Amino acid sequence: MRALIRHSFTIFLMLVLSMPGFAAEAPNISIDGADEDLRNNILNHLRIGGESCDTGMGRLLRLQNQVRTNTERAANALGYYKSSIDLRFSSDDTCWSLLIEIEPGEPVLIGDLNIALNDKQAPVIFSDIIAASPLNPGQQLNHGLYENLKNELSATAVENGYFAARFLRSEIAIDLINNRADIDLVFAPGPQFYFGEVSLNNFSALDSEFVRSLIGIREGEAYSNDTLMNLRNNLDQSQYFSQVAINPQLAQAQNQSVPLSITLEPRPRYAYSAGLGFTTDTGPRIRLGYGNRYQTRRGHRLDSDISLSKIRFQSNLHYTVPIRRNPLRESLQYAAGYIREDNDTFDSKRVEVETAYRNQSESGWLRNTFINYQRDSYVINTESDVSNLAILGFNLSKTQADDLINPRRGWKFFSEISGASSAVISDTSFIQTNINGSRVHSLNQLTRLLLRFNSGFTWIDDREELPVSLRFLAGGDQSLRGYKYRTLGPVDENNTIVGGKHLLSSNLEVDYLFRPGWRVALFTDGGNAFNEFDDIDWKQSIGVGLRWLSPIGPLRFDLAHTLNDNEGFRIHVTMGPDL
Repeated sequence: MRALIRHSFTIFLMLVLSMPGFAAEAPNISIDGADEDLRNNILNHLRIGGESCDTGMGRLLRLQNQVRTNTERAANALGYYKSSIDLRFSSDDTCWSLLIEIEPGEPVLIGDLNIALNDKQAPVIFSDIIAASPLNPGQQLNHGLYENLKNELSATAVENGYFAARFLRSEIAIDLINNRADIDLVFAPGPQFYFGEVSLNNFSALDSEFVRSLIGIREGEAYSNDTLMNLRNNLDQSQYFSQVAINPQLAQAQNQSVPLSITLEPRPRYAYSAGLGFTTDTGPRIRLGYGNRYQTRRGHRLDSDISLSKIRFQSNLHYTVPIRRNPLRESLQYAAGYIREDNDTFDSKRVEVETAYRNQSESGWLRNTFINYQRDSYVINTESDVSNLAILGFNLSKTQADDLINPRRGWKFFSEISGASSAVISDTSFIQTNINGSRVHSLNQLTRLLLRFNSGFTWIDDREELPVSLRFLAGGDQSLRGYKYRTLGPVDENNTIVGGKHLLSSNLEVDYLFRPGWRVALFTDGGNAFNEFDDIDWKQSIGVGLRWLSPIGPLRFDLAHTLNDNEGFRIHVTMGPDL
């Protein structure tokens, strides 16, 4: 049976990855006598490719002069000024064709090359661009490379506040008798402009000094488009404002000082949310949320939510205090929560309070240092206990992707170390680490590879003293598909699952976009929870899945089969981003 499943799985993968697209009839344009660069440039310059197959021969012949001119321009752009071109149109019952025969001739080569800045004290960002230029004496003339260099110098000047930048000389002298082109390009960046006075609209919900601390730009700071873009993104993500408009007042600039006008529209003070969901792990789920974005005029925020499903109830209360020196990246967070979970393995009730210092680096790494007190009351098998723990910990995380909802490439990483000591309030001493991550890699335009791993390790003298909420269990939608939620792990003498000190698991998945908004997937999961490294009961499953790429994230339908146990097939339904 397992051999049959593996064989079917392989055949299905081959079929999915070889699914062809649907090609419509289109004109055939052939080019003879050109190398790949010239052929591609001619195709990029031609405008006739947009003509349909129904276009008559009369109109095509009238377009010959346009085609010849565009072909000559494409050849000239790559240094071919002595090319000869022959065009021939033909047609059959399905569509028309065009054959372009070209003899490029000898190319024009670069002779004298002078690319310079007018000031030896000019910023290094411009000299670096010139140093990286691919233009060299003796090289075949390429107008595209020349224009790209000019555009890069001009764009860099504007992006960094050199608004008076100009080209003192910009010449290409072409000698067709000697097939030679002399280039003379001199760029003057001029003075750099600076940020001037920052004016804000009247914003009554928050204290004006606090809003200015969110801005972060100081008068006299060097002008940069990147600085303005980062400011806009930060203000958008602060959750205080529904609209952010940042307008440099270039027309009012004086003495290289550019005033800024910033208009901020507040979000509603109160936020209410409600949602329904379903996963095979927890069944139907309802969530209710409430928030006050302006608990105080200093930007304090209050958030609370309740989540209820068949096996899990959770309520949380969060209070956030931004730190004024860097309120967009630093904050103190106070939290309280209650969690009740009753699944096939254990019954647990947990009350916890936490204080955390949150800091986000400019590169996007989020760092949390926290102290947490939790009281656990739990029953697992015939074992029941109550524990009190004061846990000190630190975690580090970052997510980076081209699209956070439906990425084609990206990654996510999370690591945490925490622990408690019986010498400080806690009933037991332990150290625990968690490291997990995921990666999405695009194999081609239609196919992606998804990799995930999860690991946890605990150092404790007696595993039974570890509360069930801190023990590791595997199985379920986000772990090993094919197994029920949290039903894998070490067992006691009665063969009842009791959870382990350590965990290792991984997932490998390939999906294919077989039509817009829909992907089909093949996957394999492996891993388990365990107590000793020399006694890992490794479990594995394989399966197929269907994904609907909804606007709020993919909805997944998976059919999984276990390879180690006679569990049969199991359906998993989940929703949420890949990272």
